[in-house]
Amino acid sequence: EGPVDVPTDADGKVVVEFIPVTDTPVTVVAEFAETDVYLESSNEDTTEVGTMPTSLNVSAVDTRINGTSDITVNLTDANGNPVNNGTIRLHFSDGTPDVEITIPNGNTNTTFTSEFINTTVGKDVTVTAEFVPDEHSGYDPITGSDVFNVAKLNTSVDIEFGDVVAHNASNVTITLNNINDTVT
Repeated sequence: EGPVDVPTDADGKVVVEFIPVTDTPVTVVAEFAETDVYLESSNEDTTEVGTMPTSLNVSAVDTRINGTSDITVNLTDANGNPVNNGTIRLHFSDGTPDVEITIPNGNTNTTFTSEFINTTVGKDVTVTAEFVPDEHSGYDPITGSDVFNVAKLNTSVDIEFGDVVAHNASNVTITLNNINDTVT
């Protein structure tokens, strides 16, 4: 960040706490200014920064034909905090195009949602959520999945007879229904 002036303890030590916000190496330059008693001295050292583990949970709601499945992704860092700078990619096993959710810098959300609307055929669908962190964002990538069902519509068959008399033309009306409407 910048220079920090701190006094040393009785043993000549100082601890400076900091939070790296990326996974790029951190360099520390320590300088001691000359005094009436001591000569000046300095040192520089660099250390690698590890990435923060992440946690991802994806859940999808079962739906039926012509319905919508709500997809929910919960994504946090290892401390339960929101992550920044990355993308959540939703991939569907039925060939529906992938959905991307961008996570900006300064993000304060841990829950992200999307809708699945390709519900014209009954099927089981696996949705896979993949967190892809931006380069040097300091987070581990992670993947999770869930299976949801697009249920076929329930049907019923109604039978209604007209007048049925022996030796006369008669009729019967048969109607196939689903939950919402008459089946065509």
